[in-house]
Amino acid sequence: AQIGIVLNVIVSIPILAVWRFVMGDAVLWLIREQAIADAATEFTNVIVFHHFLKSLSRTITTLLQLNGNEHFEARFVIGEGLVTLVTVCCVVSLVPGFSLEGVAFLQLLVGICAFLVKLAYAVCNGWLRLFYKGMGSCGCMNLNAVATLALTTVPLLIGAFLEYGEWEILIFFVRTLGPAEVASWAILGLLWRILETATEGIGEAAAIRVAYHLGTGKPEMAKIASHKALFVSTVQSLFVTSSLFMVGKNVAFLLTTDPALQSQLNNLITYIGFGNAVMSFALVSWSLVGAQGRYRLATLLVLGSRWLVTVPMAAVCVFAYNFDLKSVMGSVIVGFATANLALSYVFFRSDWERLTKILQELNAIVDLDFSDGSDEDESYDEIASSSQDEGTTGSREMSRGVD
Repeated sequence: AQIGIVLNVIVSIPILAVWRFVMGDAVLWLIREQAIADAATEFTNVIVFHHFLKSLSRTITTLLQLNGNEHFEARFVIGEGLVTLVTVCCVVSLVPGFSLEGVAFLQLLVGICAFLVKLAYAVCNGWLRLFYKGMGSCGCMNLNAVATLALTTVPLLIGAFLEYGEWEILIFFVRTLGPAEVASWAILGLLWRILETATEGIGEAAAIRVAYHLGTGKPEMAKIASHKALFVSTVQSLFVTSSLFMVGKNVAFLLTTDPALQSQLNNLITYIGFGNAVMSFALVSWSLVGAQGRYRLATLLVLGSRWLVTVPMAAVCVFAYNFDLKSVMGSVIVGFATANLALSYVFFRSDWERLTKILQELNAIVDLDFSDGSDEDESYDEIASSSQDEGTTGSREMSRGVD
């Protein structure tokens, strides 16, 4: 935990500093409007501290998840988001001419309060007691541990960029179409992430269930659960798509007040709807193939569809034929459709009996490795149970004090 926090600080500070100093020039290069670049610079000067605080908060989040308190973390994140949303909406509505920099200060203020409350609550309940000994030592002097963590982090950073950086790369293509298209693409990115998040929950829940059935030797149940997940995700995506089509122009009016941007967004609502249906099936298929123990194959198929289909197709449409924003969105849809085809081929041709045997053999090896350290596991369980008991006792005493 200590090494993770230190590396997080070491990596975050230079990245945020570069973001702070280049944001104005980057926005000016994309939008070509000095007033917007100045507003972005003022916003970035404050929001970088909020992002740094969030990076530290994620470290505590990881510790709470390891301690079995992920439900508290999920509820807390939802509560923090709602408080931020309500606060910003109320202040912007009641204070005329409230600036973007002021919005950043509000986010920072809510973030600081939330961080302190979460940390205090976790400490009072004894949820971080297991990590006190490690935090008190000088873990950064253990060069092997630092090197191992660094070597693990770098591939994950590269993988995250390759998997999620597609939309950001396409904005450089969109820049050649004009400043209005850049702003429209940024707004579409926000809407796309919302739709993406609505589907990820189904995929993750299905992956857990499928992996459980495969690990316990029930391939038929795993197959049934997979098919149910695909059916539910398809129905959900069609429902969301139909809702977008019914709402229509109102979506653009909710996202921006600029008539030019509203016109462009209205023309892309149809593409967003079809893209959501294709994306939903692709994300759930990726989770299901990964649950079979083939995350590497699933990830390679998705990366290939994005960087070998979407990006080249968008580049040809924009630079060779000078097509508009619809072509870029169509390239994204074609990329996800290609991923659907590849993942569906792998999924529907899966040998469930063979996959069950492989996962059971892997679980047996892991269980054998853990059995060698049974004494350490017992001591860990004793510490964890005592920590939870102390946390429960402390919370009861606090409630009695309040009464």
